[in-house]
Parts: sequence; C-alpha cells; structure tokens
Amino acid sequence: MKVLFISLLFLIFCCSAEIDESSRPVSLNKKESNQNLDGSIIIPEQNSMRLLIVAPDNDWKNPNSILWEWDVKKGKGIPKNLKRKYRRSFTNLSDVKRIIYDNRTHIIFCGSHGDGAAMLDFESNKLIWWSDVGGSPHSLASFPDGNMAIADAKGYLKIYSTLQFDNKSSQQIRHAGCHGVVWDSLQECLWVWGGSLMQCFSYNNNRQNPKVTLIERHRLPASWGAGGGHDLAPYVGTTYLIFSWRLGIGLFDTNEKLFIKMAHNTGNPKGLSYDPNKGEVIYTRPDSKDSRTYRVRSLIGPDRANKDWKFYKARWFVHNSFSY
Repeated sequence: MKVLFISLLFLIFCCSAEIDESSRPVSLNKKESNQNLDGSIIIPEQNSMRLLIVAPDNDWKNPNSILWEWDVKKGKGIPKNLKRKYRRSFTNLSDVKRIIYDNRTHIIFCGSHGDGAAMLDFESNKLIWWSDVGGSPHSLASFPDGNMAIADAKGYLKIYSTLQFDNKSSQQIRHAGCHGVVWDSLQECLWVWGGSLMQCFSYNNNRQNPKVTLIERHRLPASWGAGGGHDLAPYVGTTYLIFSWRLGIGLFDTNEKLFIKMAHNTGNPKGLSYDPNKGEVIYTRPDSKDSRTYRVRSLIGPDRANKDWKFYKARWFVHNSFSY
C-alpha cells in the first residue's frame, strides 16, 4: 500500500507545474542556519504553552529532541499595558506556521480558545503583532506585506493589519466552517477552505486597511460526501494545495481547479504539512475527546510521539515556496 502511495506522490509531483525556487530567494537568519532547523517539525504544545521545534527522527521523550522553544505566556515583545490581556488570549494553541516577511523568518500562531493570533520575529524572539481576534481561530496566513488572514471556525474569514497590537479586523467575510487559509504567491490570491467550499480572494495590498475580494469558488464534489473541511496547506514545490475533509486527505489543483483524492481512512486529519525534500506528508488527528493528540502521524513514515505533550496541529519547519 505504501509503495502505491509513494508512486502516486511521485506522479503528482512530476505532472504538476513546478515553481521556480530560484525566483524566491530566502535568507535564513543566523540562529536558524546554525542550528540547521530546516526539515524539523514545529508544534504548538498546549500543556506547557510553548512553541517547540523538534528533531523528526529523534526520540521525542528525550529533551534533546527539542531544538528550539518559545514560551507563549511570557509574550516577549508585548507592551506592558497589554500583557495581561495577551495572556488571557492564549489558553490553548491551535495552529503554527513558518512564514517569510520582510526577508526574515517569522512564526505565526493562534489559539482557538482565548482567541489570540500573533506574529513572532524568529531572529529576535519578540512578538511584532498580536490581537485578540475573537471567535475560534483555527488557522492563519500572512500576506506578503505581513498583514494577516484568520480562519475563524465559527464561520468567518477575518483580515487584519499588523501595524499595531490588539487592533480590530479591517474585514470579516462569512464562510461556513472556515478552517484553512493559504496565500498563493504565483496567482497572488488567498485560498480559503472550510465545510465543502474552496474560495479564492484577491488582495488590495493596503498595509493600513487590508481588504480581499472574492474571485472564484469551488465546491467539493457531491460524490465525496459531506465536507467537514478541517485543514489546508501548500503542497510545497507544486501548484497544488493539500486539504482534509471528513473522510480523508485530498489535493486541489489551483490551475485546473480540480479536487483529487489522495488518502482515505485518516480520521478527519488536521495539521497537514508536506516536506518536498522528504516527500512526506504529516498530519494529526484527535487521540482524546478534546480533539488533542500527543503524536504526529505520517502517510508514509513512522508516528512521532510524546505522551507528555498535547497539541492540535503540527507542521514541517520548511520554507513555504508556494506562498513566499
């Protein structure tokens, strides 16, 4: 079965329109280069409220498997008059992603209870933006200028300027079951996924008052059953998006606008992430009634786990050339 799946990945990768990596240079900061963190896994760990970057092939019970960590509750970089409200806005963690903004590596993260969303400068280890966005933020993505799109699972796409702390959204758009957002740098649009609906929005590139406008929408084929879309991520190195729905994992061809089945019986996965260097898709799915897990699963590799941890999603710590 694994051989067939690997063959499918290879075929999809070869047949898709490849992105010219040389056209998107990335300067990794010294910390990242020295520690050689590329290809690691980043986890928003809830028990300790830390962001963790861990070695994928080490025993996660060994503390040495943690290559980098950041204490969310300390909120380094938050103004003193906002720290109390900031701490209340993070009672758990739902998503984390590596991005490029201003030619520097940043980490963005959010919490679906407490309702905070934030951007961390990876080199200085300081927050440069945070807001209590309300609702139930399940995922987020940054535009090239650093402004933010939030997927609120209570049914909204929310758009934020990141020029100041604890600001209000500049736009809210109804999208039932909104769970995933990804910026597409090739087509210069924002993809939004949730329920059974994939939507694409153009962006006005306004740093102070960001807005998006609907370009197109596509529905999951009725033959696939009820949607229940739970995550969206770039299939890095191609023009595909990888997404989850109630029955498994699929690919969406952003050129041909087609939904393609990839894997079934994955238990409504979240935290989808693809490393083009390893050719490996990782994902999470609930191992408890509160929708949390202690392990990262893989479509072709081993599980990676630590029963002392609790998290909702995990991502490969790789450059996202689909978006930046």
